Amino acid sequence: MSITLPFELERLVQEKIKSAAYHSSDEVLQKSLRLLEERDRNLAALRADIQIGIDQLDRGEGVDADVVFAELSVKYAPAAR
Repeated sequence: MSITLPFELERLVQEKIKSAAYHSSDEVLQKSLRLLEERDRNLAALRADIQIGIDQLDRGEGVDADVVFAELSVKYAPAAR
C-alpha cells in the first residue's frame, strides 16, 4: 500500500520518528490507526450510553437537576467544611 500525506501530517510522522518514540513511518501509522479504532469504539460506547439516557428520559425516568444538586449539596457539604 502506498499513501500520500499532506505536508503537515508527513512532518508530524517525521517528528515522531526523530523523537525516538517510533522507529518507522509504518509504526507511526499502525499506532495511529489502532488509536483511531479505539476512539471509534469509545465514541460508539458513549453514543450507546447517551441513547440509554435519552430512552430513560422518554420513559419519564429522569430526575430533575435541581433535586440532584440539592442531594449532592447535602451529601458533600460536611466534607467541604
